[in-house]
Amino acid sequence: MIEPSVAESPPRASAFAPSAGASSTLYSYYVLCVLVLIFILNWMDRMVLSILLVPIQQELQLSDTAMGFLSGFGFSVLYIVATVWIARYSDSHNRRNLVALSVTVWSVATSLCGAVTGFGQLLLARAVVGVAEAGGGAPTYSLISDHFEPRRRALAMGIYSGGIYLGIMLSFLLGAFLAERFGWRATFLMLGPPGLLLALVLRFTVQEPLRGRFEPPSLRSDEPMPAVLRFLWQQRAYLAAAGGLTITAVTQGAYAVWVPALLIKVHGLSLTEVGMKLGLVLGVAGGIGTFAGGALSDWLSVRHPSIRLYFPAVVTLLTTPFFALFCLAPDLNVALTIYAIGTFISAMHFGPAFALTQNLARPSMRGLATAIVMVTTAVTGQGLGPLLTGVLSDAFRDSSGLESLRYSLAIMAGFATLGALMFAYGARYVAADMERATGADR
Repeated sequence: MIEPSVAESPPRASAFAPSAGASSTLYSYYVLCVLVLIFILNWMDRMVLSILLVPIQQELQLSDTAMGFLSGFGFSVLYIVATVWIARYSDSHNRRNLVALSVTVWSVATSLCGAVTGFGQLLLARAVVGVAEAGGGAPTYSLISDHFEPRRRALAMGIYSGGIYLGIMLSFLLGAFLAERFGWRATFLMLGPPGLLLALVLRFTVQEPLRGRFEPPSLRSDEPMPAVLRFLWQQRAYLAAAGGLTITAVTQGAYAVWVPALLIKVHGLSLTEVGMKLGLVLGVAGGIGTFAGGALSDWLSVRHPSIRLYFPAVVTLLTTPFFALFCLAPDLNVALTIYAIGTFISAMHFGPAFALTQNLARPSMRGLATAIVMVTTAVTGQGLGPLLTGVLSDAFRDSSGLESLRYSLAIMAGFATLGALMFAYGARYVAADMERATGADR
């Protein structure tokens, strides 16, 4: 039975947990592996709509603005509403069971997307996916933080964040393959069952860890939400990290949703060609980038804590020109090469930035600290980014035709620069804020 517990109980050993006195390193990476596989499915279920966008749009006769809403706010509105409540719940209840239940629900809802008969039903099904995926976000980051000590968290978060790009890659590769052979409806139907299997693996092979196991016991006590919000508001480095992720997500979300359509409409690729070319670009470049960013940030920040924000500031700043040039490049191979470089650089900011949001929060508030970031990035990345791109594309349609999508995406690249400035602003406060989070200033 997969359900969250009513109240958090002491961790119980599982058959896969390390025995007493044994090194927990291997087990921690096993847990991370399971969570990464779930995260990959999370992003497959979330992003497969992008590769199916054109056939769905043609069958249902929808505008770019409508598809932007469906892939953006249509998914994220209830996701946003549910995230804070679920995250706060996870700060005092069993996180493993909560994630397992969430995976089960979003997997079933994904399959149901293939049975819809109109826009309204598809919108409802995607909203259910959004609510369920809210339960797989903040609790997971909290779990990782209790399996990896602070000096290794950026690497762990970098590995975990690689699931974004691997999930997008598989959604494009597998989604295109299945869609061209069986149709977009069958593609949705077949994506659900693997999630049900992983939910069982998580529930019965992963142990709920001691909350705040790497922090002093005095910091593990639960705190009321107003106190948590006041604490996080005073953490200027946390606000900068959250703000940088939020603004950068506008660019990330726009490109994640609309680049497949750009390659189809502007460069004339088929679904299979988009799946193969774009899937490999994102999966390889993005996956390597997240790992490299986490490892490099952990190494550089040992002596200079401010690097934890200067590093994502630099790599995010470099993202803008590469993404803009990708949109404007007339040659397909040149465009994809530029996009691969830009994706690699862009992916390097995830691990350091997300790890810092965990390090700057006390154990009893990590779920809420993550939820705030996930809510704001959902609004901008999954909501505003795709929708604004669709609106701009429709606005440029009369003057630019199919090229309108090219120009609208080029404009959206500029948000990454604003995100970089936010990261850089908070770098000076990292050391002091980390002392407050660990109680070293007391």
